[in-house]
Amino acid sequence: MKKRLLSLLLLCTLVFALSGCGEKTLLNKKKPVSLSFWHVYGEQAGSPMDLLVQEFNRTVGQERGVQVKVTGMSSASQIGGYLKEAQSGGKGVQ
Repeated sequence: MKKRLLSLLLLCTLVFALSGCGEKTLLNKKKPVSLSFWHVYGEQAGSPMDLLVQEFNRTVGQERGVQVKVTGMSSASQIGGYLKEAQSGGKGVQ
């Protein structure tokens, strides 16, 4: 009797645990999520970072509904200033 009860309890636990394993996605291709990415990895047009972001947007980003807007900065201190501004409720950089 105890083995049966224990088996039933384990089965119920397993069913409840696996019921939360369904695939859910919050991303929507029709309404892509937009991310801003600031970097100092080459301010010139066509920098390697810009090219990587463009490739991401064309492939994985388009498939999953994520678009990255990249902004090259001249220095890390400039990024720090924009981060402080954004953190305090300002717009940062657009």
